[in-house]
Amino acid sequence: MNTYELIFTVLAALMLAASVINDILWAIFLKKNNNASPVFSLSSLIIDLLIVGVFIFSFTRANDTFKPFWLLMIICMVIALPTSTGSIITEKGLCTFAFGFKHLIPAEFVKYQYKGKNLELYPNNQKRTYRFNIKNIKTVKLLADWYPKYGFTNPLTDQNDDQ
Repeated sequence: MNTYELIFTVLAALMLAASVINDILWAIFLKKNNNASPVFSLSSLIIDLLIVGVFIFSFTRANDTFKPFWLLMIICMVIALPTSTGSIITEKGLCTFAFGFKHLIPAEFVKYQYKGKNLELYPNNQKRTYRFNIKNIKTVKLLADWYPKYGFTNPLTDQNDDQ
């Protein structure tokens, strides 16, 4: 194994460690917070699975010295699926995990809207669409509770829309 192959393999191992740490923090956060509900994005899931497919193809085509790198990348992507495709809705806001750090966007900076089978969240006016676990009673209750706490009107129950 030459130097650049070794460097790539070490970087893949570091990425794998970060993925494991993110998943552990994700699980601990969900376990500690009873009023937290994960939601998942279909588009992110499809993209991540396509990347896993590319990594599997690369693993099968690689020479023997690069196989450990591609194997680590496949494991890393599979382990990272929950944290890379989802967010956690809490009573305080929208929470994500990346590189071992928790990022919380306060509820007052997040607007939401249900569009058919999708939940669209707008943290800091950026659109994120989630499809899985959005009809969970805990998720719906948390989102409905955001509005009165921060002085907003819930768009799902706004009386002005009827006129």
